[in-house]
Amino acid sequence: MATTKITIGEHTYIGLPNDPKSMAHDIADLFSTFDHEQQADFFNQLARRVSEWPGPAGMQWLSVCDGLSGEAKYMLADIADHVNAKS
Repeated sequence: MATTKITIGEHTYIGLPNDPKSMAHDIADLFSTFDHEQQADFFNQLARRVSEWPGPAGMQWLSVCDGLSGEAKYMLADIADHVNAKS
């Protein structure tokens, strides 16, 4: 499988698969190795980038939800429950 090199900010990542589905799996594998501070930082950075999108994020989330498995929906709902409990 072909690999690619991407630069995000000041970091360059080499060897990522050139297949979007494989890349999603690799990012999930990497995320699962993060400690709680790194995972929180990931979500903070994701939120910052989403806030810079030119249009409303709601339509994107609707499209994303259509592709989520039952396990993914449960995980996100569980995160939301914990976020709401801390608010």
